[in-house]
Amino acid sequence: MAASDARIARWRALVAGMTDGSLTVGSRTPVAGTPAWVTLEVAHGGFATGRLLAETPLDAGERDLLAGLPAGVPGLTGQEQVNLWFLGDAGQHDLLRLLAAGRYRVQVPEEAALPVVAWLLERDQFEAALDLISDLRPWMERLRFTPRPAAGPVPSGAMVRVQAAGAVAAALNAMQPRPQITVMRERLGVWHPLSDRLVALWCDTVEGDLPHLIPGGAAGTVAGGWPCRRWPADWADRRRRWLADYRDAVQARDPCTTRRAAKGNFARLVSALEACEAGSRGLTGREVGWIRRALANTITRHGAPGSPARARVRAAQQHMLSQPAYTDLARVLAARLAQFPSGSGIGSVEEIAVAVAAGECATVPAGAAIPAHLAAKASRALEAPAEVLIGRRIIGSAEVLAGVVPQMTAQALAAGFDDPQLSQLYGQAYAAFRRRRSVLLLNLEHQVRFSELPWIAALLPFRSDHADAARAARQTLTQVTSAAIRSFPQTIPPNPLISELSSLAVRAGLSLPLTEEVAADIFTGTFTSKWAQAAATASRLLSGTL
Repeated sequence: MAASDARIARWRALVAGMTDGSLTVGSRTPVAGTPAWVTLEVAHGGFATGRLLAETPLDAGERDLLAGLPAGVPGLTGQEQVNLWFLGDAGQHDLLRLLAAGRYRVQVPEEAALPVVAWLLERDQFEAALDLISDLRPWMERLRFTPRPAAGPVPSGAMVRVQAAGAVAAALNAMQPRPQITVMRERLGVWHPLSDRLVALWCDTVEGDLPHLIPGGAAGTVAGGWPCRRWPADWADRRRRWLADYRDAVQARDPCTTRRAAKGNFARLVSALEACEAGSRGLTGREVGWIRRALANTITRHGAPGSPARARVRAAQQHMLSQPAYTDLARVLAARLAQFPSGSGIGSVEEIAVAVAAGECATVPAGAAIPAHLAAKASRALEAPAEVLIGRRIIGSAEVLAGVVPQMTAQALAAGFDDPQLSQLYGQAYAAFRRRRSVLLLNLEHQVRFSELPWIAALLPFRSDHADAARAARQTLTQVTSAAIRSFPQTIPPNPLISELSSLAVRAGLSLPLTEEVAADIFTGTFTSKWAQAAATASRLLSGTL
């Protein structure tokens, strides 16, 4: 429901913005008065809703910082006061210390902006820093421009993951039992025991053999004795206790439909029990006949109370009920994942998918195994080379591959910076930028490029063009292209993957006219020049082949 409500809210904001003119569909700057570099919330189809993703409530650390500031500090909002504090000496010192430790995460590209200012100022690049501040200053009252502290640095090397450990743990914690499973567990754990006690109560009033249906006889022919012919001494007390337990069960949960059926065996026996008291029975002959018929139905089908047949069925059901719920096992996995830094991955799935240890979870017995489908969910946090994740089917499509390639591209592009602190900041900013959703564009306009972000443009003069960086980009380009074609030959490479390959090609010094898949509903009837170049290249390379 929460996800549905959020989607509805996004589309309502979109329609309202289009109505009042604050949103322009098809533009690189669809939100009025907002520069192209600001990260927008984008609904399905590329429609901007008007919300800015870096405009978030202050977190606990920012609130503590704000509470410690002296009265009268400049800033119209708490966010502006925090941003301006980070432009002061103490704030700059904190940002530089954060960069040196590497213990931070950039979730949206804007969060890398003020660390870039701090890096520039430390190296006496005052003009570049002031130019950047002038671009950011109008937005300081609304947007967060600093990264979020993290428990550990981002792992280095050619390792990727589908999701971070924290995101996988959150998904596991959010798992809810299926309604059918909830109904089944209630039926086995609550209603079946109540039903057995109810049938036993009425059977104790039968004189002679218990009622049962005659095999092979006329439909519905009942044989055996009649209920309400004898009343054990403790019957009235047992009746009162049963009715009390039944009412408690009804209040605590919604009885399953079969128990509430007006003409079901259970409902008939309950109604008769509520109308009857030992010694003053108050039941008509017709009602006694219905009790006899209901007893015959359940005894013929399931066996008499205490019989071996009914005992075997109930034992099997209790064994099923004793098995831990998948949601409880998912929470065990989530707790194990929570021991890792939330923004990183895990080194091994096998180590966290072991059987539940004694005392690890109050609702799961020791020795319970983690089901394969839950271990597969946890494997989305496995950090390994892309080829390993493809081989283990953790990356199961070209679309999923496109989602992890930015991690590889970020490492290749960041290799162009000799300063390791700047390299990590650049890489995190790039990965965050690639998480931006594309907006719907018309008239052959292109999406915002990474280099258009003011703080990234300020860093480009410090990037070296040495051969090692170009070689790393070309190696990554070859690796990703080979993985996509060999592993998913049946799939047209998705546009996000084409974007990553294009970035790598530029950094590798290659002129490759890579073309995206064109959406028919926004095709304007013409192509840019790279399409002609791609056609000519393909014609030359494929001439004479199948």
